[in-house]
Amino acid sequence: MKKEIKIKVITDKFQGDSKLLYEKFKKERGYIEIQATKDNHDRYVIIDRKFVYLLGSSINSLGNKFTTIVPIENESVKGIIINYFDDSWRGINSDS
Repeated sequence: MKKEIKIKVITDKFQGDSKLLYEKFKKERGYIEIQATKDNHDRYVIIDRKFVYLLGSSINSLGNKFTTIVPIENESVKGIIINYFDDSWRGINSDS
């Protein structure tokens, strides 16, 4: 993974091992920001603001349990998801 890749994560829990993994990842790879909120339930991966995937399980369960990763291909739906993420991110940051 290239160090210049920027990663933003919105999660409802940021505790325990998550904090340790975050610090290790940040030290090794660079740019990563994490914000916590209970306002979101679904899990999405957004890549380069072009590709959007819906995850059927928690990220910490990937590889341990059967799950689905669904590409969102409808441009309108992708836009809604990306805009929602952006709005959530700004809302979280404006409160801090």
